[in-house]
Amino acid sequence: LRRALGDDPTQDFQRAAATLETAVELNPAYAIAWANLGMVNRTRALVALESGDNPDRLLTEARSALDGALEMNPSLSFATLERLAVANLDLRRRAPNASPELIRSTQRRARATVEAFPASASILQTAAETMLWSARSSQGATLREHLDQGLIMAERAVRLDESSWRARLTRARLEAERAGTATDAAATSARQRALADLDAAVALNPMAQREAAALRAEIESPGAG
Repeated sequence: LRRALGDDPTQDFQRAAATLETAVELNPAYAIAWANLGMVNRTRALVALESGDNPDRLLTEARSALDGALEMNPSLSFATLERLAVANLDLRRRAPNASPELIRSTQRRARATVEAFPASASILQTAAETMLWSARSSQGATLREHLDQGLIMAERAVRLDESSWRARLTRARLEAERAGTATDAAATSARQRALADLDAAVALNPMAQREAAALRAEIESPGAG
């Protein structure tokens, strides 16, 4: 959210990672600290990717920390969510050329995560993102199938938590992608649904304005869809 306001939290993330590294060095069995270290490094990897830097090292460190946390405590739902988010980020950075095997393995993880925590709106929203990034590396009927599955998950997330602005942003992205594959009337409807979700997301969290505005510009640009 701070990045959405134009603030650069890189140094804060580095300090957080250093503190958590000290914690797990002092207590290697501290599962929650490992999970938080994975979350911080996953977020740092996202910042690196969106800044045009190579996120490989941070993704590897995030993956290792989260796998370790889940080995110690498989019931940590937020670590399970973050592990899926790491897989999604790897899928995202390889789009539009992610391999079919990577797509399948990430989707298997998404489905297993949803099965383990079916009442979690955050996990459903993250699984919907899996389908979005899968679609970005797919074509034709397979692309549309991924979008349809993602929309089902995003809709479930919104129903479970109507205050989830992230779920609405994800659903808007999926609808915008669907508009690009649809005929005129269906594309118009998909764009309208996406714009409505963007309005709702910003109403729920005004700090989402910058992210929503960028997607709105894509949806409303000439030739969109």
